[in-house]
Amino acid sequence: MAKPKKKPKFRRDGPSLWVKLLKILGVLLLIALILGGAYALTLFGPRKVNPDAATASATGEIPKEVTALLNESHDLENQFHDNEKMRPVTPADLEVLKKAISLQQEYLDKSNNRNGAVAQQRLDDMNALLQSEESAPLHQQSLDLEAQAHDLEEKNDYDGAKDLLAQAAKLEETIIHEMPLGKLAFSANARAVSLRLHIDYLTALPLSTESQAAEDAARAAVEKQDWPTAQTNFQHAYNLQLRLNREFSDQRFSDAGRLLRLNDELTALHSLPEHQAIEKLIADGHAADASGDYLHAAELYQEAQRQQRDLIAKSKNSRFADPALIDTIEGFRQTSISRPLAAEIQAQTLAVAAQLRQRQTKAAAEALVVLSLKVRNFRENFPRSTLVDDDLQLRLEYLNSKRNDLGAIQDEVYAQLIAVPGVKHFLFYKQEVPQSLYLAITGGNPSRNQGDNLPVESISWTEAEEFCRHLSWIISRPIRLPMVDEYKLALGKTDGLDVTAVSWNLDDSKGQTQPVATKAATGAGFYDLLGNVAEWVERTGDMDEDEAPVIGGNAQTPVDLIRSAPMSNLKITDRNRFTGFRFAVNSDDDAPLLPNLPDTNSTPPATPTATPSAPATQPATSNAAPAATAPKTN
Repeated sequence: MAKPKKKPKFRRDGPSLWVKLLKILGVLLLIALILGGAYALTLFGPRKVNPDAATASATGEIPKEVTALLNESHDLENQFHDNEKMRPVTPADLEVLKKAISLQQEYLDKSNNRNGAVAQQRLDDMNALLQSEESAPLHQQSLDLEAQAHDLEEKNDYDGAKDLLAQAAKLEETIIHEMPLGKLAFSANARAVSLRLHIDYLTALPLSTESQAAEDAARAAVEKQDWPTAQTNFQHAYNLQLRLNREFSDQRFSDAGRLLRLNDELTALHSLPEHQAIEKLIADGHAADASGDYLHAAELYQEAQRQQRDLIAKSKNSRFADPALIDTIEGFRQTSISRPLAAEIQAQTLAVAAQLRQRQTKAAAEALVVLSLKVRNFRENFPRSTLVDDDLQLRLEYLNSKRNDLGAIQDEVYAQLIAVPGVKHFLFYKQEVPQSLYLAITGGNPSRNQGDNLPVESISWTEAEEFCRHLSWIISRPIRLPMVDEYKLALGKTDGLDVTAVSWNLDDSKGQTQPVATKAATGAGFYDLLGNVAEWVERTGDMDEDEAPVIGGNAQTPVDLIRSAPMSNLKITDRNRFTGFRFAVNSDDDAPLLPNLPDTNSTPPATPTATPSAPATQPATSNAAPAATAPKTN
């Protein structure tokens, strides 16, 4: 039997490890051969040309003389920059830079690739640098000229300033056109525009100033009603503004709204001839009125009114198309034709005033009936006449309403008037005004503690003044409140005075007002100057407009304080239940009866467009008064 073969220790079923390694190495070698071949092709293929090479021979060589141009240009540029770092640039430095530029240009010209981007960019950069350096002095010179121009402008030398600004603008424009690559070229454009605008501003400024001055002069002439001068100046202002709008539309002086306003003013003055004709009619009416030809004056005024209505109808936008002027002229007309009747009324008014002053109250009462009716008819027929004003009508109507009481009121007042030691022309009512008298004069009684013989109280300073005004009409004499000094003179010295005997005060008044003149009189014959009610007196010049003094204390003032006649200020509208008054009457017979009566012979105002104002007739408190002892002749 055959013996079996012995099996090996390790058995390989596939290719060996070495075979696999060999295959991998083969693949890698193949890849390396492919890459190496590609690289070899790049070495023998076309190459990029160096943009800095000036000229190249057919074999690709750069001539040394061309390369020398480039190198020398670089050296010169470096020299310029080295000098620039050490000191300000000089003309010699600029010549070095120009030489570098020239060589760079020659380098480009001799190069086959004369459009090389790098070489051209370097040339442009050096040109920009040169132009920046060359434009800097021009720019500085422009700035200096502008500063000098501003100095002249502040001195109002606009022509000189404009000349310097024009030179400055021309320098900036030189930079723009001749040195466009410089770094100042962009700003130079903006500066040139700004300088030209400022030149326009200085050209327009005097025109605007002149135009405004002409308008101001025109308006001043309007205030004076100098219409021809106003028209001339408005036209000049308009023409200048029109030029400003046309030639300087980019300046702030261009103003379309102002041009329209000036045109409106001119339109308003177009009817000047018609207005002047109306002025002439009014002036002629004044002359006829002054000469006493009242009917002719009225005819002239009527014609002026007709022409004014025509002017308004034709030129509604005219400055002279004023309806109020028609009313003004009507006032002139009514004043003129009412003069005879006004003179008659004034004569009768003066006669009544004289009768009242002489205490002829019955005669005055009879005359007042007719006179009041006549005045009422006058005001109805001639409401615009200035010869019988509202105050005169009010006075006569008031007197007519009191005509049955004139005698009794005068008797009561005169019986209580006595002189004040040291006071000339004025007599004092010796007691506080009782409620009965206040009611008779005003028709009312505001007092809280009422009684005919109790002092009137709870009245304001203005109401006390109004009482004096009405009473002055009845006795035809000026009446007012006492002055502080007069009050103290009437009181006299209070040292040693028995104030309890002469005053109602806190100790004995039971806290309320008592009948007047029931305490003892002072040595001068006055009652209740101290206590009962504090009394309003005339204001002094150093007081506030809305305040007035009260003096003397009242029924609630302690007795130890009353002796000093305490005084304080109250609002003129205040009403206090412990404040009353007394009054002072002018006894001077030489004072005029009605000093503010309108003058029937007065000339109408010369200004036709000014509405005549009626002279304000002052209260009768400004009239003179007779002596208290004037005989009663009724």
